[in-house]
Amino acid sequence: MSPNDNASGDGTIAVKVRGAAKRASSIGLFDLSTSMGLVMVMGFVQNLVLARVLGSEGFGHISIVNATMGFGQLFGAMGMTVAVLRHASAQDDNERAWAVYRIGLPLILAASLAVSLLIVSITYSPLWVFDRLAGDWMPLMALGLPASVLFLLNTKYLQSRERMREKAVLEFLNRAAVFLGAVAGAVLYGFEGFVYGSLAGLVVGMMNSVIRLQAIRPERRVASPVSRGELMNFGVWSVFTGVMGYVLTAADVFCISALTQDAQLTGIYGLAVVLQRVARIPAVAYADATFPSLVRSADSSMFFAATVRRMRRNMLLLAGGTSLAIALAAPVFVPLTFGADYEPSVAPLLLLLIGQVAWASGAIHGRSLVAKGFVRANFSASAVAAAINIGANLTLIPKYGIIGAAIATVISQVLWAVCVVLICRVAEPRLEPSEV
Repeated sequence: MSPNDNASGDGTIAVKVRGAAKRASSIGLFDLSTSMGLVMVMGFVQNLVLARVLGSEGFGHISIVNATMGFGQLFGAMGMTVAVLRHASAQDDNERAWAVYRIGLPLILAASLAVSLLIVSITYSPLWVFDRLAGDWMPLMALGLPASVLFLLNTKYLQSRERMREKAVLEFLNRAAVFLGAVAGAVLYGFEGFVYGSLAGLVVGMMNSVIRLQAIRPERRVASPVSRGELMNFGVWSVFTGVMGYVLTAADVFCISALTQDAQLTGIYGLAVVLQRVARIPAVAYADATFPSLVRSADSSMFFAATVRRMRRNMLLLAGGTSLAIALAAPVFVPLTFGADYEPSVAPLLLLLIGQVAWASGAIHGRSLVAKGFVRANFSASAVAAAINIGANLTLIPKYGIIGAAIATVISQVLWAVCVVLICRVAEPRLEPSEV
């Protein structure tokens, strides 16, 4: 080996690092990661302030409102926004991508309004069992659902055009508006102030996104490359998949609350869940930023397979690195920062971080199924894992408490990752796109 070989190798590594940094900058990954990090910080501080100002009873009201709004958003828009994202990402020019957005907009707004009215009607019916928690405020919050849905659609469109920096800015401004409205309202007027402040923040965020999209709207109108029927078919299956994903990630908290009726125990486990989601930030940002290019490579089998392999490797590195860092810091950081009462959060957190790495392994394959239009297969994997998650939680929580919840979540996330990997490698050649 010559003396120049090492230098050449170092140069090659340095060039690769600079190239990776340049690509990350070009797709706005740094901006998206920064925005998501700030959003998580603001969300944590908001919940901390609300819990202290409103007390446990008031925070219980907020929990049921947020849970219901989360499901409402899934049914009202999440599937259709994924459909718009997928089809708009496949377009090379902005005019055709905008045409996809244009036909999806009325469908999504109509769906969100219908879900809002459904929530209102249910809360005034004997079916609603949370009167003591949410009172008459749920219908008012439900009317804010179309604003949150429109904001979500607009940021998905920006993502489809790989305008990640603008998406990051809008998400930060939206979170900041909701944060200021909710916190200021709760401090001044209690739970009533939280409701009105949150609604004001949602409307401000929605208006910011509308203004931004109007500024980049193409002047020329073209026909949509997909029909409303194709968009709706894909969107319906995406809704089902989103609901299963919600169950997969949230069933443990709901089951602990229902089975133990212990708010303190739920809070201890909830902290572990929050910290696990912090570890997910870089991987989620990377997956969001690279999804449009994944869609556009779907027609080339060799290039698509190479793209998936590269993205899977990067996802594992990001999720594994952040999980390892948090796992090493948690035994000291958690009790020191949050207090000795939260020391029991460390054990479930370490288990959840294992599931986090498993999730990263499967996430890119799940997105590859969506990129190719195989959304029904993605739903099947999520449904199986969600059902096992609920069953495992109901079995293990009574015996092992929060450790059992963490074990159940890890089992289901590992199973989900295995399912989507097998579908991609074995069954994918025989699948038919869901929108056809």
